[in-house]
Amino acid sequence: PHNRPERHTDGMLARAKCPLAAIMKPRSPASNSYPKPKSTEAAPFFRTLCSLRCGRVVAMCLRVIFVSTLFLFAGARAPSQLSERPPLLTVCEAVEDLKRYAGKTVIVVGRYSESEEGAWLSEECGLRIRNGGLDFRPSISTTYVLSDFAPPPSLPAGFKWDEPAMRQKLQQVMRTTELQVLEEGGDRWVAMFGRLETELARNSRIGDGGYSDRIGFGHLSGAPAQLVGPERGLYPLAVR
Repeated sequence: PHNRPERHTDGMLARAKCPLAAIMKPRSPASNSYPKPKSTEAAPFFRTLCSLRCGRVVAMCLRVIFVSTLFLFAGARAPSQLSERPPLLTVCEAVEDLKRYAGKTVIVVGRYSESEEGAWLSEECGLRIRNGGLDFRPSISTTYVLSDFAPPPSLPAGFKWDEPAMRQKLQQVMRTTELQVLEEGGDRWVAMFGRLETELARNSRIGDGGYSDRIGFGHLSGAPAQLVGPERGLYPLAVR
């Protein structure tokens, strides 16, 4: 008869006295555990790849948003750029630096005088304007021979006179300038739209078909500048 295996109090088979003890010996935790899956070294690579792809998608989305915003901004700005107003100036501001606004379209506010000899914008601000080697008072001729100059600029589509801004300029002019009241009608306050011409000396056509060198603009070449404006380029400013 086989010896009965002795049991410990904890129910474990005695290892030394029964050959079955080796067979029935419980496995160690290490041998009893399931095989661990092999760690994949590719996991970090896939995580990095996903991060890169996500980063590229986000960058692409941001780029699309940025470009769309630029187009929207450009579209919103285009109408305002097309209808951008010319510089609004007093007579003294327009002629103080003749090169600054030469050949540019401007709006000039000043005292408007008209006679048989022509018409002028003027302002009494104490300046002496030097042009073509001569000194002039601050004035701008507004009458001219059509053949002496390029055609006047047209008023932009949808153009509207900015009366509040023009009245601010008028208040600036009225600090030093007064209207001269004459029997024939006198002066008035106006704003005038046109291209400022300042280049001297220039050739002007005379009555016999020839040309003569001019050292100024307007009647008796008495102005240092000329404003070439369209037919509807004059806006009266009544004093309130």
